Amino acid sequence: MPTLNRREYIRTRARREYDLVTDETDEEQIDFHLRYAETQLESIHVQVRILIIHVSTSFAHSAVMKEEHAIFCHFQADHLTELDKVHAVW
Repeated sequence: MPTLNRREYIRTRARREYDLVTDETDEEQIDFHLRYAETQLESIHVQVRILIIHVSTSFAHSAVMKEEHAIFCHFQADHLTELDKVHAVW
């Protein structure tokens, strides 16, 4: 996840770049900046998809680990109960 400083840096940089070209009248330059913006937006979409996959995988892994832990604890409790019975007989 981006830090607050990183988000502020990106926001400031984007605003500065936007302000530099708001008065542009050359059609070729406008087309260039639009293509550049589309490329940047596509990059952001890819990064978001990767982040979503990472987060969902982390949550899924966490859920599996919790389930495995619960099963282990249940098995361990059953096992200790059986050992206690064996020790009681001795």
